This record gives sequence, structure tokens and C-alpha cells, in this order.
Amino acid sequence: MKHAYLSFVFIDSGDSSDTDVELLDLMLHSVAVRHEILMVKAKQQTNIDESKLELYGPLTVIYITASATQDEMILSALGRAVGDFVFSWQSSLEQVTRELLVACLEKTDKGDQIIELVFNKRSSTIKLAYFLTNVLRKSERHIQRSNCVVYSRFAIEKLLQYATYDPQLRIVRAELPVRKSTIEMNEKMSTNVPLGRRVLDMAALIGKGRKLGTAIPLVFSVFSAFLGLGIMLYSLIALLIKDSTPEGWTTLMMIIGMNFAVVMFNLTLIWSRLESISKSVATRVDMTSSVNVISPSKQ
Repeated sequence: MKHAYLSFVFIDSGDSSDTDVELLDLMLHSVAVRHEILMVKAKQQTNIDESKLELYGPLTVIYITASATQDEMILSALGRAVGDFVFSWQSSLEQVTRELLVACLEKTDKGDQIIELVFNKRSSTIKLAYFLTNVLRKSERHIQRSNCVVYSRFAIEKLLQYATYDPQLRIVRAELPVRKSTIEMNEKMSTNVPLGRRVLDMAALIGKGRKLGTAIPLVFSVFSAFLGLGIMLYSLIALLIKDSTPEGWTTLMMIIGMNFAVVMFNLTLIWSRLESISKSVATRVDMTSSVNVISPSKQ
């Protein structure tokens, strides 16, 4: 059974060819009644010449400013996608197969609003980074390194609404109150994102994903409180065993520890408030420089 209208979003970073795009178009044509492809270009010259492509569906070429992040590139295309279901692909087009498209769409038939495709073969560094990201999050809101995400129209509208205040798509996805599922692939992802950008994105993900501004002060607050109690307990044990304590030292450390706990707890509350205020007034900037829509040449 063919699905209604599919949109396929991908970033052209120079490793794809005309043949890859035409093969993708043929696969989409075989599984959908109608489809469109949205190609995001971060640079003008790539291996794909869209004017020579022969496609069954329309092709939208979105040119993005060089300073845009990967999430901002994806958002620029998601906001222009009109399909009932939208594929957001962040790996090489050579890894797209018809069977994979069908497997993702079968999940939508069961009512899933977001389907995430995860490649299991990852480095220890990436696994550690995602562990640190999720350690303070609820299990149902864990962040995953998804290489392909399928959104329903309802999920897309929610995503674009939330992304206005937070451009980190993986965090927004984890927070969306919609039904989600995962498809795991026992292979390694082929990525074309530069190493420097991946490191910066991962650092931002760990910081925002763990709610760094609220969690870390709270941890210090708890630690300081326990430090004060520990000093008091040590003082009591020393008093019982040695019948003496360091004069003035115990009281001073206990007071400092308790005061530090109170200060950090207050910083937690202040940071939480500032974070909510900043999200309520911030707006996302569209990094698009130009858009070119090419009509299909095949019927």
C-alpha cells in the first residue's frame, strides 16, 4: 500500500551525486502516492546539479548561510515540508533503501508520531557523551543519536512550535508529548558533518540536555549540605573518641558548607527563572539565503 504524501529532507554536504538523488526519488515514488525532496545546501558548489535531474516529484533546493548549524539547516527545510510524513535524513544517501523507508512507514500505521532510526555501532566517546546527557533525564525523555527521523504532520507542527525557543532538535524531540518509537540498525552511520561541528554540537547537547544551569548548582547544594553534616558527624566522633575537636574549625566549616548550600540552591531557582524567561522572549532566526523549486520532469 502506498502512503499519501511524503517529504524527504537531507543536507547536501558534497558527498552525494545526481544518481543518488534520482535513486532516492525512484524509491519514494514506489512507496508514496506523491512525494517531494528538500535539499539543503550549505555551499553553492556540490556534486549535485539539480538542473539536470529527472525526477518524479518536485525538488526544493534551500541555500543556507555558512554560519548555520546543522539543526538550523534541518529546521529551514522542515518548515517548508508539506508532506503528511516527513523524513529528516542526516547520513549518506547511499544508506537509504526502500526496505528502510517501508519499515519506518509501517510504524506510522500503528499510530507512532515520531520514529527514530538509530545506528548501534558507535564509538565509546559518543556513548559516554549520550550517557552524560541522559543521566539526569527521565527514561521516557532520553535523547538519542538519531540518523533518520520520521515525523507525522502533527509532530512537525509541535516541533516547529517548540524549536522557536530551543533550536536543539534532539532535545525538543525528547520533550515532545507525542508517541515515539525506535528502529535500531546494527551498522555504523556514515556522516558528512565536520569533526569540529560535531564536537561543538555534542558540547551544547550535554549542556542543554542535562539542564546544566539547574542540575549542577543543585548537585553542589546537596554536596555542600552533606559536607556540613559530615563535618558535624566527624566532630562528634572525634569528641567521643579523643575527647577534643579542632577549636573553631568545625563550626566554621559547617557554617560555610551550609551557607554555600543555600547560595547554590538560590542560584538554581534564579537560573531556572531566567531560563524560562529567555525562552519566552527568544525567537529563531531563519538562516535561509534563497530557495529554488524545480518541478518534476517525469510522470
